[in-house]
Amino acid sequence: MCNYLLFCRVMGQKHKSYYLFNNLAGNTTTHDHFQEGCSRQMCWDEENRLAGFYQYDAGGEEFNPIISIEGKLLGTDNNGWMGTPIVMDKKDFKKGMKHEDALKKGIELDKYGKGIKISDKDWKTVEENGGKRMSPYVENHSGETIYFKPETTYGEYKNEGAYPLEAGKDLYMLVDGVATSKYNDNVGKIIPTGATIKITKEGGLNIDFHGFGGLVRLFPDYGWVNKKWQRKQQKAGDHSWNKLFEIAGQIGRRPY
Repeated sequence: MCNYLLFCRVMGQKHKSYYLFNNLAGNTTTHDHFQEGCSRQMCWDEENRLAGFYQYDAGGEEFNPIISIEGKLLGTDNNGWMGTPIVMDKKDFKKGMKHEDALKKGIELDKYGKGIKISDKDWKTVEENGGKRMSPYVENHSGETIYFKPETTYGEYKNEGAYPLEAGKDLYMLVDGVATSKYNDNVGKIIPTGATIKITKEGGLNIDFHGFGGLVRLFPDYGWVNKKWQRKQQKAGDHSWNKLFEIAGQIGRRPY
């Protein structure tokens, strides 16, 4: 547990290119490094053990862990742990690489559309270093590939498209809808925006929105929607669901 409040008086030591701030127990609590343009903050517990390490840049920007396309934590760019993780091929990763280079080589996790599986162990490492664990918007627990429609356009992933998500993979990109092998005439509409969905073993939908997922079934435009609903969207000028319904017709086993 972080315990900054145990020590109310701070002593500063100025060096050539940085400041060190210590608490009354003699532990360094802040390291302002002017050449690097960042500030590191250390948090100590009651027994003088380092309980947390946090790093910020001069502009207040967040920092980024690096994840391989296989879902393994590789390390960080030169900015640290706290921002949205970046996914890249492990052969392109260099320890301490510049943040700008990391973005050129990889893509942020919430814009990565190929699906990934990140272990609890690696997420724990991110959290222990001051980073934040992200929750996937789609978890494919079925034994088959499903297809998703992005909430909006993310680079090559178009809002009107339908893209595969392999069995056992998670997706951290915001999603509007999914097609599974369960039905050939219905697709899953993920509402409200930001809700999470687990695809069950048989291709069903388990939608959750802060614990209120069961209420989704009370609304006709949420959960499974059919071709009548699709025609209603088309009449209103929205044709972005056409591809997903087309895919459902190809992979679905039976009507709703």
